[in-house]
Amino acid sequence: MIIVHCFKESRWPPKIDANTGVISIVLLATSTAAIKWFLFASAFEFTTWLAGKQLLQYQLNMTLGDLTGTLLVAPILLSIKESYKHKITLNNYLLVIALLALTIVYLAAYIHRPDLYSLLRLFSLLPILWFSYKFATTGAILSALLSNSLIVVQAGIQQDATNTYISQLFILANSITGLLIGTATNELKLKNAELQQSNEQLSQLLAKNKQLAKRMVTIQEDERKYLSQELHDELGQNLTALKTDLAVLSLSQQNSNNSIIATLRENAKAMYDSVYQIMHHLRPRELDELGLEHALKNGKLKSLLNKADIEYQTNLDINSTLADEHQTAIYRICQEAVTNCIKHSSASQLLVQLSVNKQAIDLIIKDNGEQVRNNAESGGYGLLFIEERVLALGGKCSFDTQGGFTIKVSF
Repeated sequence: MIIVHCFKESRWPPKIDANTGVISIVLLATSTAAIKWFLFASAFEFTTWLAGKQLLQYQLNMTLGDLTGTLLVAPILLSIKESYKHKITLNNYLLVIALLALTIVYLAAYIHRPDLYSLLRLFSLLPILWFSYKFATTGAILSALLSNSLIVVQAGIQQDATNTYISQLFILANSITGLLIGTATNELKLKNAELQQSNEQLSQLLAKNKQLAKRMVTIQEDERKYLSQELHDELGQNLTALKTDLAVLSLSQQNSNNSIIATLRENAKAMYDSVYQIMHHLRPRELDELGLEHALKNGKLKSLLNKADIEYQTNLDINSTLADEHQTAIYRICQEAVTNCIKHSSASQLLVQLSVNKQAIDLIIKDNGEQVRNNAESGGYGLLFIEERVLALGGKCSFDTQGGFTIKVSF
């Protein structure tokens, strides 16, 4: 323990809560036993009562005794020192109960069948492994102490030199294996605790990001709805009035061939159509006025695909009320899919399949065209837009290019 104290500030400080510390303890114990061997070897050479094999046997027995004693006692003392830093928990009570049960099993087996001692010694490592896994370093040290105590008592009763060597080797195996597995388990539990804490922090950040994304989409849709309404109320009405005035002017001058009035009427009509397209892109009025089902079946999406000579099919099974945010997301996703299909594929058919119930919302959009290339000019931003909308509402999204292009969304 003095040597352990001297090396506590070293690069590999001896301790029982890390594998490097246990290896340091084993190296220090081996070094001190070896130093003692050489110190006493010169003294025993001058004795007359020990010679030859007896001298070597005595030195070996003494060295193994020092090593086993150190590895048996030092971890206990270090464990007692560490126990003052921690409070007693339920796990400590369970450890005491398990140790008492193991003691009863050992005593019952040894008293009832002393001839089974060799088997008990052979299998003494098994409970140490279990205690190491269940109770980490403390369980490893205490279970090793209990198993090794049985070996020490039996060795003291038999007083046989050969059996003493074997017993010392078993004690070494139990102590070192228990310490290494116990500290490995302890480090693993600490890493698991750190990983769990990191996962909890990441989960909190992910939930916060989802809330922010959802809020951002909501604000974006509100702003688009406001702009669409303003365009309809202000610019739309003015363009309608302009078209009416031009029509009246054209009727009043129908006998004269005025190309300027005709040009102005065409420009007014083009401006009105352009504003209408912008209004629809900002906020599809048919979604607010007619609902999601009608908007998907017979709305603007169908007319766009018909103009592009693409067959449009819908399979809608809506058995539950949808929130506004989900309705908007579904329509926007379909809108983006239709745009990609028209602009970036050679499809002749597009299918929208929507299933809604109380448990889930499943949306599948499939065309038979070529794969959408993943870049800014060919729908890459559109797919990213779809993913962001889905993630903002806590859903899942996937893309498949087998037999056309398929978008699968679930909430």
